[in-house]
Amino acid sequence: MEFARLWFIFVLQNFFVLDIFSYRIRRYSYDLFENDYCGLDVSVYHGKCKKISQCVNVLVEKRAVEICSFNGITPQDTLVCCSREDFYKSISANQKGPLDYDTCIDKYKHLRNIKTFDFTGFVVGGVEVNPGEFVHMAAIGWLKWSDFSVEWNCGGSLITETFVLTAAHCTLHFGRAPNVVRLGDNDLNSVLDDTYVQQFGIVRMVRHPSYDFTANNDDIALIQIHGQVIPTQQIIPGCIIGGIPTTDYFEAAGYGQNGSFIHTNKLAKVQLKNIPMDECKQSYDSIDLSEDTQLCAKGYRDDIEAQDTCYGDSGSPLQYINEMIIDDQTYEIPTIVGITSFGIGCAFGHPSVYVKVSNYISWMESVINS
Repeated sequence: MEFARLWFIFVLQNFFVLDIFSYRIRRYSYDLFENDYCGLDVSVYHGKCKKISQCVNVLVEKRAVEICSFNGITPQDTLVCCSREDFYKSISANQKGPLDYDTCIDKYKHLRNIKTFDFTGFVVGGVEVNPGEFVHMAAIGWLKWSDFSVEWNCGGSLITETFVLTAAHCTLHFGRAPNVVRLGDNDLNSVLDDTYVQQFGIVRMVRHPSYDFTANNDDIALIQIHGQVIPTQQIIPGCIIGGIPTTDYFEAAGYGQNGSFIHTNKLAKVQLKNIPMDECKQSYDSIDLSEDTQLCAKGYRDDIEAQDTCYGDSGSPLQYINEMIIDDQTYEIPTIVGITSFGIGCAFGHPSVYVKVSNYISWMESVINS
């Protein structure tokens, strides 16, 4: 062990002029290799073994470290356990763009063990979501100065550590802008599930420059939160892919009205049918829908148990589960394809209209990078 300690001090001396005695070595794991998972508690310290030169934050912030392996030719080859936050920052610095799909998948894999999500109805005619299902789901609220309570009138999707994707019409509600974003909360009225909740103020909101509320065009906006999300297994930025998959069904979630048309503030989910634009236009003959910027979906039941997104779900994500085989392991990646925009009533048999997110990737990245 003394040899290991001396070797580690030597590594530090070769990289930084720091007070090396302020570091603590938490554990030695000589049998781990580069990119192996590591950490004492996978729910808190889950990370990957990386060369010390690729995990600078571990050294700069002088926190306890875990040695994965001393195998290597030079001190720079020493492997340390790079936590999820450090690995996340490392990826962000080298990705193709802030919304690069492959990069997002890699982040997702390392932040949680992806499980299969079960499909059942939602919001109008839906069921409540289990903890950890919609890890990118955001609630957007308006603080009431009279009693300091919050009205949660819209939803959104966390897409980076600092930006939430939502509908442009959610940036104003009766002339007032929202001022609160809440993440990791399945029941906005209860404190019992608040263990992993993170709540932020809002720095700025950017609506698409072509947004027209009278025509429902380009109903997309980005909200920059005050601060930065700490990714956990309960809060992970959602992934966005170019194009729309050839799938018959999408999945939606939101905090809106339920089957009794009561605003419950509980996160719920639904499976919706992908509706061809030609069929969708039959319900919106007075609106010029665009297949390039919009898509349509509706519940697969039209009876008394019909399903749909509804009031309070605006800005919430429409997604599909992208099943992928990576390193001989099957992953199910929740992939955002739409933003809840507008519809005719709720669960009345008409499709609802969603913003086609893939058409706006370049615009979103320009805002994020600005």
